[in-house]
Amino acid sequence: MISEPPAITQVQAVYSFKGKNNDELNFKKGDIITITQKEEGGWWEGTFEGKTGWFPSNYVKDIGIIGAKPPQTIFAVETVPEQQTVNRNLILKDIIDSEKSYISEMQTLLKTVLTPLGNSDILTADEYSKIVRNLPEIVDLHATFNRLLEDCYEKSSLEQRVGSIFLSMAEKIKSVHTEYCSNHPRTVCILENYKEKLGSFVEGLGGRSPGLVFLTAGLSRPFRRLERYGGCLQELERHMEEFHPDRGDTQRSVFVYQNLASHCASVRRQKEQELEVLCGSVRCWEGDEPQRLGELVYMGPVKITTTTPITETKDRHLVLFSQCVILLSVSQRLSAFVFEVICLFK
Repeated sequence: MISEPPAITQVQAVYSFKGKNNDELNFKKGDIITITQKEEGGWWEGTFEGKTGWFPSNYVKDIGIIGAKPPQTIFAVETVPEQQTVNRNLILKDIIDSEKSYISEMQTLLKTVLTPLGNSDILTADEYSKIVRNLPEIVDLHATFNRLLEDCYEKSSLEQRVGSIFLSMAEKIKSVHTEYCSNHPRTVCILENYKEKLGSFVEGLGGRSPGLVFLTAGLSRPFRRLERYGGCLQELERHMEEFHPDRGDTQRSVFVYQNLASHCASVRRQKEQELEVLCGSVRCWEGDEPQRLGELVYMGPVKITTTTPITETKDRHLVLFSQCVILLSVSQRLSAFVFEVICLFK
């Protein structure tokens, strides 16, 4: 038995509208827009040429309700709505199953490897704390996240709000993963310092060989998981009808989670550079060791312009400690930082 297609509301633009924010729609007078949501306050959400966004409701006029038909834009998947629903549920099920597998793997790592490691005498309490950091909090958050997705999966197609769930969890996910990623370079440094002992310890617990690779892979899994969400959401959006109420949030969540993954990768790179300075890997270093210069407050690229004998702009890295400022250049092969000058605070 074939079910009745859902009703689709379409409107026609009375005036042209150019959105100022990335969640707002652009259209010209006369364009036909498929409505996804009608909110109180004078703003509606709709789809036009594959893009879903918000616009003022007084810029359009109602042209009636029609039966569902396959989208006709070049951006849409050319399948009937029933097949789109099947495809979307398959993608959502894959997200849920892979999330469940990720949570299980991280719980196993905590229980069978990291907890015994904390009870051993291989690492100091401070070193162990740096390795584990907020991993239990991340696992708990993802378990909550997955329960929301599982509840969503049980609902009918038009009631599912996957994009909305991803958006509602974005700030919390960003917060815990930013903290974890900012600490990860120090974790790698600790693993390198104790690589032989840690490798033997993990293998002795029954972990895969080589033990250090198994441990390193497990500890890098949180940000590798984060990198998958953008692609999964993009695939979900491809199989979403133009009139689906969650289309706009799903489209926005693609952008949010791609940015989130990029942000966390940037944080890791920044901390890796800071660690390189603190560990004394800078060539031609002069003066006290970096650890004696106080807290490293900031590090980032700058442009230095000299006016004598000729005007010249050079790329440098500025390192701000609580006691001084240091300028570094990059070696010709881009393989290391090189000391340039230090300015001590009085």
